[in-house]
Amino acid sequence: MKLVSALLGFGWMLALFGEEGVPVPERETPPVDFRQTFQREFHDLFEMLGREYPAFLRELKPEDADKALLSVLKALHSGVEPESAERKESGAKKQDLPENPPAIRLKNGAWYFRIHTLNAAAFGELLRSAEEAKRSPGLILDLRSCAAGDWNSRPEEIGKLFSPSALHTVVLLGPETCGAAEILASKLFASHRGIGIGAPTKGRPYSRRVVTLSSRRWLVPQPPAGAEEVRYEPCVPQIRVSPLPRTRVEDLKRHGDPSHSGDPALIRASDLLISLDLLEQKGLKK
Repeated sequence: MKLVSALLGFGWMLALFGEEGVPVPERETPPVDFRQTFQREFHDLFEMLGREYPAFLRELKPEDADKALLSVLKALHSGVEPESAERKESGAKKQDLPENPPAIRLKNGAWYFRIHTLNAAAFGELLRSAEEAKRSPGLILDLRSCAAGDWNSRPEEIGKLFSPSALHTVVLLGPETCGAAEILASKLFASHRGIGIGAPTKGRPYSRRVVTLSSRRWLVPQPPAGAEEVRYEPCVPQIRVSPLPRTRVEDLKRHGDPSHSGDPALIRASDLLISLDLLEQKGLKK
């Protein structure tokens, strides 16, 4: 590949990203201008790509340089920060998280499933409850306390959740929602298989790795397989409601009535599902 052609393409593409600077919190040094610094260190990045991903350079044709670099830069521009800007994750450690309770059926007929850790067992229970909920007003998927999990633990059948279905699904979100839960919510929204209620999520759907360019270290997003299209930013619900207070699953299981839970997001979700179900029964829903 002709590096001159690649660099020309790189200079053209930089204009697409504007003059945004990436602030470095909790430091007295001036903010780092990501665009200018990255431009200076582009040669080092290109060499790193050649070392770690040799197939990328072997398969890249000179005429595809601009297109390939544009894709790389779009991915890097989202979620890239100086290493010093990384903040301590607020999510609890795995051993501190309560186990995922089983899905329960509410008095109004809808199903409710709260997930704390999105692992293989949670995916399995989600698929099972989604199948059961097809014969009910719908499913309430509560991800407000889901700050741990692994998207790679999903089963092959996960595609059923993103396919056309008669199931009405409401996804409860909040600032504690992080990681794999954000990926799940984003994919449900993108496939028009879910309606979000609550508040924007943390905005860290996948991990980042440290990449050293010259003397500077950057945190670069590492989207897992099957989640490349999910942007590194908060997942915003369509309906904004306070995500707190959050009712206890034990209390909800005992009385089964969302309207008596004191949980505004859950009450809104329950009312929405019942309304959609009634419209469908009367033939008014298109």
